[in-house]
Order: sequence, then structure tokens, then C-alpha cells
Amino acid sequence: MKIKRLVIEAPFSRLIELILNSGNYNLKGISPDVVGLAVNLPEKINPDPAGRIISATSIMYMAPFGHLRCQPVLVKCG
Repeated sequence: MKIKRLVIEAPFSRLIELILNSGNYNLKGISPDVVGLAVNLPEKINPDPAGRIISATSIMYMAPFGHLRCQPVLVKCG
């Protein structure tokens, strides 16, 4: 939003509130387990620290996320 890829006519906090109230999304906190996994992920997964936290959260909560959808080394694929 900051680099103008997405322009929304509402404060960011209101956007998050609307997303959470839709019932389609679940907000998860950053746990010590997520942080531990994020710092130990292979560099090729995501070199960006924020991206590594998102990737680790996806793995910890078994929520498919882009390139991690079927990485047998990291998550069990169905």
C-alpha cells in the first residue's frame, strides 16, 4: 500500500478490521516457534526477513502459501 501498488480509501486499521470481520481470514500472532523456524529456514525459501516470518507461519499452521504449497522437505503434502 505504501508503494502505491494498492490504493485503498480507508485507514489501514479499518482495512484489517473489515478483512477479519469477513470471516474468511484468521489473524495469527508471531509465536516463538514461528520465529525459531523463520530463522532456520533455508535462504532459498525467502531472503526477506518479513517473508521468512510469513513463510514460517504458513508452515506452522499448515496453511498453503504460494511456493510453499508443496515443499516435501518442509511440509507434508496431501
